[in-house]
Order: sequence, then structure tokens, then C-alpha cells
Amino acid sequence: MSALTIINGIYKEELHEQAERYAFREGLRTRSLELFLQENGSRDDSVILVLTDGEALKKLKKDLFLVLSLRFPVIFVPDSALEWSMVRQRLESAGCRTLYPFQYDYFCEVIRECVDPKIWRERTCIFGRVEICPANRMVRLNGTEVRMRQVDFDILLILLENLDRVVTRQYINDRLPQRLRSSQRNIDTHVSSIRQQSGLGSAIRCVRSVGYCISEEALYSFCLSDAG
Repeated sequence: MSALTIINGIYKEELHEQAERYAFREGLRTRSLELFLQENGSRDDSVILVLTDGEALKKLKKDLFLVLSLRFPVIFVPDSALEWSMVRQRLESAGCRTLYPFQYDYFCEVIRECVDPKIWRERTCIFGRVEICPANRMVRLNGTEVRMRQVDFDILLILLENLDRVVTRQYINDRLPQRLRSSQRNIDTHVSSIRQQSGLGSAIRCVRSVGYCISEEALYSFCLSDAG
């Protein structure tokens, strides 16, 4: 299954960065609205929605905005309730939704409403140069498939599903298939293997005597530095 893409048409710097972080946390690709339009905004099955703000609306011609709203779900991200009220009538008549306040949980809710549940579950998640596809249990690093043991793959998914939370060895062990469970001590060996194989090594942190954690900040920073 291919990765899913959000067109980020938010021009306000703080909200733009927030959208990038939210999408990253969900393993989604982002593309700028400007680049998307330069490429004629062709229909792309990987695109799931378009985010816009007040600045984007000023730059978009009315006809172009209507075409976008017909092709994709368009979500307006205002920086205040006042901004939303000023353009509400125009946007609602075009079938546009709003995301205010722009918070992570609400962002995820809107995305899931735009995507078939099966497609969402089987999508390829993108974290910098690392691609993870739960559907066929595959990891790619720099476009090359990494041969990872089933138990290692399962543990990696558990860690990514619990970003910013410390996951205990017991928690990990309890969520592995029965046939793959072993002593908690072996969890350390598996995590060591994941670090070496997945390309996410320094983003996986050991919490002494407790377990492991991948923080969103560490993962985001790691992938940005890696891309640079």
C-alpha cells in the first residue's frame, strides 16, 4: 500500500509547522500547495485532503478553489474564531470544513473521516528515510527493503503506536503473539536489533529499569537531521 499525502496549503508559519508535525506523527507525507498547483494539481490517489488558511484563500482564485474542493476534501485552518466567522459562508457553500482549534486529536479525527479504514490500516508510514508497511510487514530504508524478524517488526510497531510514552518490557511482551513471547530480558536483544536494522537507532531511548520510548521530538529531529 502506498503512503498517504496531505497537501499543506497553510501559509502562516506556526500553523504550517504544526501541520507538518501532526502529519509526520501519523506517518503521512506532506506536499506544499504551491508545488502541487505548479504540477497542475492532477488527481493523485495518495492525496487525502488539502489544508488551507486565510493567506491561502487570498492567493487562490475562486475557480481554482472550487476545483480543489470538488477533487479533494478541503480543510480550513483559521488562526482565530474571528477569521473563521469572516469566511464561513463562502467555505461552507463550497463544502469546506474547518479545523479550529487546530489540535492533534481533532486533526486525526478529520483525517480518518476522509480515508477508508482499510486503506488507513494498510498505508505505508513514512518517517524520513524509513518506510514501514504493516500490511506486508515490510521496512524499507533509503528505498531498500530491510529483512526484519517478525518479532522485531511487531515491537517496532508497538513503539511507534505509543510515541511519547514509555513502553514497559512487560507491556511489549504481553502484546506479542503467544508464539513469539519470551522472557522480558530478550526484549532488550530485539530492540538492539531494531536499532541496527530500521535506521531509527538514536530515536529509540532506553528508560533504565522500565522499558523503551520513541519521543515524537526525537524522531522528528532525527529524521530532519538525517534528511539534511
